[in-house]
Amino acid sequence: MALSPGVFTLKATKTFTVLERWAFLTKYYGWKATAFVVGIFYFAMAAAALIIEFVFRILGLVPQERKAQVVEASISLNYTTVLNIIFLMVAGFLVIRFLKTGGPKMLVHMD
Repeated sequence: MALSPGVFTLKATKTFTVLERWAFLTKYYGWKATAFVVGIFYFAMAAAALIIEFVFRILGLVPQERKAQVVEASISLNYTTVLNIIFLMVAGFLVIRFLKTGGPKMLVHMD
């Protein structure tokens, strides 16, 4: 049984959120408690995704036929390319500023 794209995206997003907390839990509660909490969260997330999938199937909200068209990818210069270049310039400026103003030294002192 294939999951619908929405349920798969929900599962992937939640998985990263749970794994993001792994270091925090391990630091304060230890490995055993961390594995328990992450296991419970993962089980709850997977169960919720399956319940949603079955409800959508029962209500007939999952399409039987896919009408997606495959479009050949090509490189083009459009507004998203310009926005990406602007973002890269801003990000580069912020990284350089962080390095020049003592950012790494400050991070070493943070707990």
